Amino acid sequence: MADDEYTYFCTRYLENDAIIADTEFPLSDEVKAALNLSAKKLDLSARSYHRLIKLARTVADLEGHDEITTGDLMEALQYRPKQLQNS
Repeated sequence: MADDEYTYFCTRYLENDAIIADTEFPLSDEVKAALNLSAKKLDLSARSYHRLIKLARTVADLEGHDEITTGDLMEALQYRPKQLQNS
């Protein structure tokens, strides 16, 4: 397959305002609900919340998904540092 068949996002330079406004990669209602539930249960900071969305976008790119799925989000949650998971 040619490289132009895939669109990859560079999350490194993505502004948090763009994530909040869903302008760069909109999240489905299902993914938003899972994200917000996870953020509450894990007591994520705003920074962690945004980093999780960026990581989920990277996972989605690697899986070849056009949009972030709940599975991509759950995989991104698994990559959190162990000391943060136990707190």
